[in-house]
Amino acid sequence: MPAGQNYRSVVLDSFREVEDQLSLLSHYADSAAADLMSVEASGRALDMATSRYRDGAVSYLEVVTAQTASLQAQRTALDLSIRRRRAAVQLVRALGGGWSVDRLNQVATANQGTVQVP
Repeated sequence: MPAGQNYRSVVLDSFREVEDQLSLLSHYADSAAADLMSVEASGRALDMATSRYRDGAVSYLEVVTAQTASLQAQRTALDLSIRRRRAAVQLVRALGGGWSVDRLNQVATANQGTVQVP
């Protein structure tokens, strides 16, 4: 493959990776808003179930069920937070982050023989 075609392919792949990560981050931001509402709602439901249990209106099973739902909502929100952070790291990598000067010099030397980054 000629150098021009190789360069074009690498550039297009890089743009695709950046666009994919930006799109993923946007999707995760929308999901995070929904997850936050879910965590808040499940917390309110847990508070209500606990209050009703203290008043003798329901059995403890309702409290445990509300606790389970609340913990699951929190777990889902945390999982999304981790995925958002991973997508942000992948975006930085797609934009060329993570390179050290030594590694860049190695690549430049291997590709062109004499280019050195100060």
